Amino acid sequence: MRPFKYTLWPNFLKFDSTGQKQDERSGVNASITTEIHLAKIDNSHIDGNEPQHAEDIENRKWGIRIIHNGEEILGNKTLLDPFLQGQYPKTFEFFANSSFEAHIEGRSRANDLQVAKEEIDDYGKQLLKQLGLESFGGDTPRSTTREIIVVEDPGCNDEDYKSIHNPVWELLERVEYWRREPAPERVNVTRVISYPQEDNETPQIRTVPESIRILLVIGRNIRAEKENSFWKYSERVDPGLIQKPLMQVIRHLEIIGHKQSIELEILRPATHNELRSYLGCNAGDRGTPKEQFDIIHIDTHGIMLSPLMKPDCPKEPYLMFTSSNHNIQAPVSARDLAATLSKCTKVLVMNACNMSSPYGGLGITLVRNFLAAGIDQVAGTSYKLQVTAAQIFYPTFYMSYLLKRSFSGAAADARLALRRDLRRHEEEERDDHFIHWNWSNNANNPVPLAPRRPFRLHCKRAIEVVQWLFSVAMAGLHLKKADIYSSNDKNNYPMCEVHERFYDVLTHVDCALRLKPPGISLHGMEIEWHLKEHMDHSVYLYPADGAEFIIPRIRDLIHNMVRIWVETSFVCEVRVLQIRKMIAGRMSWGLPTPLRSWIDPSYETLMEKADWSWPQRPKNMSQYRKPPQAKTLLIISDFDHLIPLKTMAQRKLLRQIQHVAREIYASEGDSYYLITTGRSKFQSFMDLEEPYKLKDCGLADKWGNPWSMNLPLVGNIELATNTYLN
Repeated sequence: MRPFKYTLWPNFLKFDSTGQKQDERSGVNASITTEIHLAKIDNSHIDGNEPQHAEDIENRKWGIRIIHNGEEILGNKTLLDPFLQGQYPKTFEFFANSSFEAHIEGRSRANDLQVAKEEIDDYGKQLLKQLGLESFGGDTPRSTTREIIVVEDPGCNDEDYKSIHNPVWELLERVEYWRREPAPERVNVTRVISYPQEDNETPQIRTVPESIRILLVIGRNIRAEKENSFWKYSERVDPGLIQKPLMQVIRHLEIIGHKQSIELEILRPATHNELRSYLGCNAGDRGTPKEQFDIIHIDTHGIMLSPLMKPDCPKEPYLMFTSSNHNIQAPVSARDLAATLSKCTKVLVMNACNMSSPYGGLGITLVRNFLAAGIDQVAGTSYKLQVTAAQIFYPTFYMSYLLKRSFSGAAADARLALRRDLRRHEEEERDDHFIHWNWSNNANNPVPLAPRRPFRLHCKRAIEVVQWLFSVAMAGLHLKKADIYSSNDKNNYPMCEVHERFYDVLTHVDCALRLKPPGISLHGMEIEWHLKEHMDHSVYLYPADGAEFIIPRIRDLIHNMVRIWVETSFVCEVRVLQIRKMIAGRMSWGLPTPLRSWIDPSYETLMEKADWSWPQRPKNMSQYRKPPQAKTLLIISDFDHLIPLKTMAQRKLLRQIQHVAREIYASEGDSYYLITTGRSKFQSFMDLEEPYKLKDCGLADKWGNPWSMNLPLVGNIELATNTYLN
């Protein structure tokens, strides 16, 4: 967190993190726009095959038109690719991918990396010099943002290896390349492939200014393999990679009083069929789906595969969803996924690793499918995406987008954040911002909204100032209470800091990352999967080999998942019955007041009760609908304590359990979720007294044949920082 000093006088001019003045009334810098249009292709010598010898291949050439602020400056300029075609994998792919891996014996990794950095620098400078963009700036002020839009009409080209999007245009955002004074403060790059759409086929996506709906789709491999008598997940990427920063950003905006309500819905682990069902895309139905979202984020792995049953055909981009049998991942072609999403959103974000060119690099092939399907704006990556880079990029992207509602501006802000924080692997620094691309279906970028400080933020800032003044006064009296309201208190959310640097997105991100939402683990995702897919929606958890020390871990896992399931609408309410504490007499039949969120401290108090409940927070959105998978979850712990009880005691506890289960059964039937935990393998519920009485509440079927899962699996909790998202 950057240092901060309280300012007690009003400021009509604010400063962002660069020290640049910003108008209090807008918070948005002036911008000028330069469009680079593909006019013709001079790449007849390129055949699309992987080059064997880079020196035998000529540089690609493109004829371009340059339009500056609506006026055509150059009508037919030849742009020469700064690299030979074979140099891209040797430099860019090495820098983004191979340089993180074990290096070739006998070669200096540091030396190769330095050579790649120098070649990339030379590439960016050559690209800018050829375009001559510096001569179009005129006498613009230093605070100007340069918008560079690279446009390709599909009528000019539909072959990826000849595309004008092969050059790494994002390198132009490095303002140090702009030598002429005054250099722009910011440079934002947007890529455009302008596909025409017929009016009658254009979907009417929801436009509700008071609310934003986000759908996060998480696809992970939850298959486990035997390793040294334990089962180990083969998945290497944290399933909460996107979910956690999204929850932090949304909660931060709630805290400061952001005027728009933001509703996050999550599918995890998701199959393609589940996604189609969730969106209302029934088979054979060509009408508008029932559900539309402002943003859909696909958090999956990416891979290049030949089409099924056509191994000799060229490879196509696929995204890896969870398989319906849970033991493998199911590849879904980008073409099929684009057809699913085309009428559901206008904004798509993907963090799948992208190997979608014939040479293992650029992301053109993948993105074409979604732009052609009518999605207006797409964020994707080229080459492989490293986890540490994703942890910087996506919090900044969503914070900027939700504050300013500018897609291209959000992507540029996130790339700028990557340039300011270069730490990637083992504290090694590298500038790899250029692997994140943002695409559009048209060249008309909307002007960013000018965010205003919410009234709640003004009030909370005033309260913090009063507390700070009180602290200063107490310090003057040399009292021990002087540090009670210290602005450096870690538990004190920095309202003054947010207020003073309101237009600096990175300040908002720094503050949001202080929040600690519950995390999702691979264990939790597998449990969630079986709750959805099991015939009776029943899961039984027990420790491997009856190890007593694992029992508290199971309890902590379940209690953590309760928080995440309620907050992300997987369940609408959780009811917990702890048999061991029920036997000890720690009953509390009065249900507690609903908690506010996952940061509510009363949650820890609830966990000590024998019977407790946690319902969802009331939704502020009038158009909010209950997700189809959201049901009541009943958790019954210490099941094996129930079996050996004497008849009268067992009957008494069963009546209490039945009473709770019947309440749930009366409203949801037998479709509610059940998690049962014990110390050993599941003992038949037939050993209970009068088990037939459990039929009227659904427990007979759910305890008849639950999905049994022994924990812990080796869960890859500590993930390597050089993990890729491929």
